[in-house]
Formats: sequence, C-alpha cells, structure tokens
Amino acid sequence: ENKAKVYTLAGLFAFYLAVSLYQIRSLSIEASANKLSAVSAETLPTKDSNAAKITDEMLANWLSENPTASEVIQASMMYVHLNSIHQDEGPRPQYAFDMPIVLDMMYRASVGDETKKPHLTCGPRAYAMRAILRWYGIYSHLVQVYTDNYEVPKTHRMLEVYNPQGRRWEVWDPDYGVTYVDRSSGMPVDILALVFSDIDRVVPVGISGKGWDETNTTLLKNNYFESVLFEQDIGAHQNAEIMVNSARFDLNKVFSTGLTFEEWAKQHYGHPRIIATSGGFGVNSHVRVSH
Repeated sequence: ENKAKVYTLAGLFAFYLAVSLYQIRSLSIEASANKLSAVSAETLPTKDSNAAKITDEMLANWLSENPTASEVIQASMMYVHLNSIHQDEGPRPQYAFDMPIVLDMMYRASVGDETKKPHLTCGPRAYAMRAILRWYGIYSHLVQVYTDNYEVPKTHRMLEVYNPQGRRWEVWDPDYGVTYVDRSSGMPVDILALVFSDIDRVVPVGISGKGWDETNTTLLKNNYFESVLFEQDIGAHQNAEIMVNSARFDLNKVFSTGLTFEEWAKQHYGHPRIIATSGGFGVNSHVRVSH
C-alpha cells in the first residue's frame, strides 16, 4: 500500500512537472497579447509586407468580412498548403526559410501564377503559417515531433496555435493540410494529447477529408507522435524542453550514428531538458529528467 502511494505521488509529481514546463512555453491569452505587442517592428509584418498582401487576399477571397479566429486559423493553414508544394527529397531551396521570399511566392501563386509555388518541407510551411497568423495577432509556436522507428532520429514540424475564440491550444499541420480533433467532442487537441493520449481517440480533419488514410497521415500516426520539442523562433533550440512518451520512444536506442537520442539532441540543441514519462501520469508512471 505504501509502495502504491509512493508511485502515485511520483506520478502526480511527473504530471505537475510536465504541465508546469509546458505552461512556461504555452503563454496565456494575456501574455500572448503582451508578447505580440512587445515584438520589435523588424520581426512583425509591416503594412506593405507580403503577409499583409496575403491577408488582404484571404479577406477578399477566403474569409467573411469579420472572420472568427477559428476561421482565420483554418484559412491560413489552407492558404499555405494550397499555395506551396510539399518537398520530400532533394536539396532544400535556398529561399526555404526566407519568409519574405516564401510569402511573396505564395502570394503570386494565389493570384494566378502557379509556377511561383515554393517547394517546401514541413518546417518552412509551418513558419509561413505562423507569419500569416502574426499579422492577425494570433500567437503560435512550432512543435517538432520525433520518432525512433528509423536508423536516425526523424522529425516533423507542425504549428500549435492559441485560439483566443476557444481559449485553447490547437495543433495545425500546413504540410499535410490538417488539424487534429478529439473523436468524441470534435474539438481540436493540443500537442500533449497527440503525444501522451491514446492516438485512436484523435482523428485528423483536413482539406482532403477526415481520417488517417483519407488525409495521408497514417505515417505520422504510426511513428511521429512519440516526443515533442517546443520551439519559439527559427533556430531557437538552445536549452529547449523536450517531452518524451517513453512508452512509445526508446531513449536507450543507439542510432546508426552511434548516438542515443539524448546525445543527438545535445549535439543539435545545446543542453535540452528532456522529460520522459512512461505509463501515462498515473500509478505505474516513471519519470526521468535529464539536462
């Protein structure tokens, strides 16, 4: 009985530790507004910027005159997905992370010149969506999920958006053109639900339909929702927090590089704090924190 109490306390500690660290990254609605207002003029779109042109285009052809936050978020995801081309392999274009160029190409594609569609991987597509949302004053941050099912650590970037309309965090993936919703409530879920909850309770909904097969996201379901890094800005990986569901992700696996995930993460992200928990946040959970 005493042992069970110890496990329960450990599980609760793991839960509150995870939630506390997540809340550090996940700003409240007030903090989000303050953060946006404090961002320098160099990093926010100006009135004549490509982001402004895109929002005008979206307002004219994609949105009602007074759109809700949910409508803006969905339209932004669709705009990025439909006005760019997914790049799987080959060298990354030099413009990939140059958002002024990327947004200009998307704008030209949306007004008729489809030859201008940029070829982008998941990361630049997520950054482009974030740039558009910033113009609307909607806060978001990138989340990078990992899988250990290959010979090297593989990643996929998505966007976690704070929806002020529902006062909740929602995962949006402009690369696949989907969001993820709870099967029971139909409400969008946050990234922790994807990584730590029963994945069968979640269903992707997107441009091509509803369901894992219908939206071509089965690869993600079977692999990538195992651990997550919270990202704020391009290259802002130093001292990052990575949360790992160790029931899905093997931190002891040695990849073909000869490194474990923790060793690989230290090479790429400086000194990340890795929080791993197995068995959920209950009696049978085990928490591990490394720096």
